[in-house]
Amino acid sequence: MAYATQAFDLALKLRDSSRIIRGGRIKSAELRRLEHIDDAIVMALYILRIARRHKDTTEIKSLLNSLGTSHILRGEYDQALRYQFESLVIREKGGNKKEISIILNNIGVCYYKLNDIPSSIKYFKRCLELKRESNDKYGLDRLLINIGLCVNEMGNYAEAIKYITEGLNSCDGKCTDQIILEGEIALGDTFYDAKLFSESLKHLKISYQIAKRIDNFRFQVENILYFARIHLIKKDFEMAIRYLNEAENISLQKGYKFLLIDTYEVFSKLFNEIKDYKSASLYLSKYIAYKDSVFNEKVTSNLAQLHADFEERENLKTIAEKNQMLSLREELIQKQKIQLALMAAIALLLTIVAIMLYKIYRDKLLINIKLDQKVKERTEELRENNRSLTTAYELQQSKILKVEKESLIILSSVSGLCHAARLELTDGRAKEYIQKVANNIDQLSPLFKKTKEGE
Repeated sequence: MAYATQAFDLALKLRDSSRIIRGGRIKSAELRRLEHIDDAIVMALYILRIARRHKDTTEIKSLLNSLGTSHILRGEYDQALRYQFESLVIREKGGNKKEISIILNNIGVCYYKLNDIPSSIKYFKRCLELKRESNDKYGLDRLLINIGLCVNEMGNYAEAIKYITEGLNSCDGKCTDQIILEGEIALGDTFYDAKLFSESLKHLKISYQIAKRIDNFRFQVENILYFARIHLIKKDFEMAIRYLNEAENISLQKGYKFLLIDTYEVFSKLFNEIKDYKSASLYLSKYIAYKDSVFNEKVTSNLAQLHADFEERENLKTIAEKNQMLSLREELIQKQKIQLALMAAIALLLTIVAIMLYKIYRDKLLINIKLDQKVKERTEELRENNRSLTTAYELQQSKILKVEKESLIILSSVSGLCHAARLELTDGRAKEYIQKVANNIDQLSPLFKKTKEGE
């Protein structure tokens, strides 16, 4: 506390707004820890005004949460919920699931104190869901214990013990004294409601010893009240009165209105039990007065208005989310329509391309068939021409051979005549001509013979 005060005073001297806000928040938290609740609220409100002026959202969230917790301790649940809901709205805008879960837990605690168990468990379950989504283990132990307390109020003691034990086990043997204290008193409360008073006392004593060791006066009083109730059931009125007096003294000193309500209620029951109706009436009037101060018409109206406002905001948020979903769905439908149209267009184009390709293929096939036919026709024509040429050639050759044969016969006849003429002629000149003719015939004969041999 001394360091927090020094840091805050230094920030004031330096006129450093960010340090003033941070230092003031820390000092307010320390005041609340030391259970100087009124001073903690005054400090937090002063710093909250500065933080709002500088629009320091991070510090505003923390200060609102701090104020909500302080007002819970004072039993001012309408104020507590107002600050917690405002903090929740800011944190939901930020979207940080871990931060949102902290506020949901605190709102659940507030509704638990108001004995609105359905609302309390609703916020605790929302908190648990967010923690599991974000794999957030911070505060899981306390949350499970709180859910156990709600389940206990609904009369399901076995399930309540299961939740509380799970909360204590979630620390893996490293629970803080505060968590062990809260878990043990929760078990004591559950066994008390189940009328297992010996088992209840065992856990309550562990919780009370830790509360004494760490100077947690609120939980000291809560344990003491259970001691008083159990001794009242056992008809040990002297011990019950002693515990109730101790609870009243601490509660008056610390300003625990909600604990004074419980204290005076037990006092009234005790004096009715011992037939001291005057004292019973006195404490009943105190009980009514304190309960009216905490749960008066104004507070009830504020709570109803806060609940209605927040529910309206939740409904509007739900409507907005549904509208957004509808808008997204409509957008998705439009996109799907466009996709279907594109797919249909692509399918149509592919069909057209396929038809064109088939047509081109068919045309090529027909052309190839026609070309093959023409090639075959041309080949046949060429073959026919070749056969005609061959026949003409052979005929020509036959004629040539015939002429050659006839020429050879004529040449042979002429050659024989020349030979006979040379024998018969006496004229030298005539012989000479005949000889030249014979020579020419001799020269021609080999040519015809060669042609014949070549054939």
